[in-house]
Amino acid sequence: MRLATITIIFALIITGALFAVPPQADTLVDTATSEMILNAPGKEDYPEAKLVHLWGEKIIKLDSEGGYTVEWHDKYKVLTFMGRREVSNLKYNFDSSYEEIDLTRARSITPTEDGGFVVAVVESVQINDMTAPGLADAGIYANLKQRVVTVPGVSDSSIVEISGKIETFAQPKKPFGGIEFLAKSDPVLGYHLVIEVPDDRELVYLSANGAPEPKIQGNRYIWEISNWEGMVPEPSGPLGRDILPCVYYSATKSWTVMADLLQAQFSPRAMVGQEILAKSKEIVGELMGVAEIEALASWVADNIRHIDVDINDVGYFPNSATQVLENGYGDSRDRSVLLAALLRARNYNPDFVLLPPRNARVKESVPTLAQFSRMTISVDLHATGRLWFWTEDDYSHPTRLPGYHDEKAFVVSVGKGALLPVPPIAPDENGMRQTYNITLDAKGGISGEMSAEFRGDYGRTVRRIFRDARPRQAGQRVQEIASNLGGGELAESDAFEFSNLEDLKIEPSLSLRFVSDDFAFIQDEIMIFNFPENPVGFAGTSISTSLDERDEPLVLRTPFNENYSFRLNTPPDYKVLWASEPVEFTNEIGRLRVSSEIGDGTVDYNVWLTIEKTWIEPSNYPAIRDLMRAYMAPKNRMVLLEKIQDEPLIEDEVE
Repeated sequence: MRLATITIIFALIITGALFAVPPQADTLVDTATSEMILNAPGKEDYPEAKLVHLWGEKIIKLDSEGGYTVEWHDKYKVLTFMGRREVSNLKYNFDSSYEEIDLTRARSITPTEDGGFVVAVVESVQINDMTAPGLADAGIYANLKQRVVTVPGVSDSSIVEISGKIETFAQPKKPFGGIEFLAKSDPVLGYHLVIEVPDDRELVYLSANGAPEPKIQGNRYIWEISNWEGMVPEPSGPLGRDILPCVYYSATKSWTVMADLLQAQFSPRAMVGQEILAKSKEIVGELMGVAEIEALASWVADNIRHIDVDINDVGYFPNSATQVLENGYGDSRDRSVLLAALLRARNYNPDFVLLPPRNARVKESVPTLAQFSRMTISVDLHATGRLWFWTEDDYSHPTRLPGYHDEKAFVVSVGKGALLPVPPIAPDENGMRQTYNITLDAKGGISGEMSAEFRGDYGRTVRRIFRDARPRQAGQRVQEIASNLGGGELAESDAFEFSNLEDLKIEPSLSLRFVSDDFAFIQDEIMIFNFPENPVGFAGTSISTSLDERDEPLVLRTPFNENYSFRLNTPPDYKVLWASEPVEFTNEIGRLRVSSEIGDGTVDYNVWLTIEKTWIEPSNYPAIRDLMRAYMAPKNRMVLLEKIQDEPLIEDEVE
């Protein structure tokens, strides 16, 4: 399963101009810790785990002014090299404009053969503040930092102990709320989560994915979990928040109240000044209606450099549209403010939209913004429906949300907020068609042409890789495609051509010529030819069905349709004995169709694969497993040929 890469302890948003270092005298091991270490489970107890969370506690307190404090204390037992990597180099994202941290304990404890302990305490030289990745040349986000803490002396049998306190010293840039994990994939022996709110506030919460209900003591909510066995990640699984025991919480009563808070922060920043008005006129020219809306969105995508920051890290106090226009760069929040201002300048009423991570499920009962990761803009045209915009890049049409399919988005309109599904993607809108003309020679070599048309997310990927690539880089990537055709290569170094990489209204395509000297298998008089699988791996959809059954849902990015059409020209001294028989396979997940036709020196072969669902529960896994195994079966992509024997001479014809 795909999990958050940092546990709840390590995902704390923390700051402070000065990092308090635990004293060097912090080398004593008390009796309780000593007994915990001596009785800690080993690798033999959890053979599939990389570490064990021996004990942990986290206390979150909201004050009456909207500030908060977070205290935590955790002990981990390392079991493997991967576990050592996870807890020996800790990375904390923080906003130094309103948070500070006091690290009260950070050390490793390693048992020795004589029954003692070696204790290594973090020193100041092992703590470094860095600019968060991707922000080195984005000055308006200078407050976003990443603190890297290197814990010394960690081995595959060490205990790592971390404790600290985080406290806000100014108004936070986001409403109080979040998602707290009680456990992740590794085992947890005991964990204790406390959330405390002021007497006049009520906590809205949801215990999800097997998390226990809290004990409520006045305004304190207490969750406890023990002896969590952990879980083995399965390929292509959901986000951790959709399968791991966790708590969604918020101090905001409803989505409507949350919408009012966001409008108060974002709407004034999207005001139309003279610069915005002039820029909108310059962009749209004589365009009107949907055309001018798309032109504005495309301009933002093309001209404002995207800074990839999770909106929960940067907060909900955006920069003004004028400042974003002047800077020439922005995260999804700031780009949305600029697009909203440009749309307002053309007399449209844009809505701000919060999008969750792709394939994430939004818990509607808990109005917390932690469920979302980016912002965009939507415009309700009423008569023709709602338009959704993508401004993070210009590799796909501006009204398409790449990779999104029916997830719930938080749409913030004036005076209201609503959770609405983003537009679903029909399989025919997303996928590719590959067409081949292949000539097979008597030695098993092939030469031929391939053309491919890419739709939707497939086309976006092709544009992202090739549109701005240097000719040599593009040639190398296309050569990879040719090499996937039985170890083949391009017929010439420039034997390929792309079309429509620039025009976002037309799907891109690729054509190439290739050769492979050793493709078919020959034994005695028989030749076996297998039609190739998708050689354009970066544009296809990988579906892992290696497991016979699953405990977790299988999650695919989007629905899709792929079609492969082959014309095989057979060598004149061979005849076709057999070609794959027609296949019609349909179930609740999708459908597969295979057809073949033997002609005079030719074989025409076609495959259509359609996947309609993206979230496949374990109970439905056999359906997609059987569908994909039929698609991959060698018998469904094979041609058998036999060498034509020379006819014996008649006796009278012999001189």
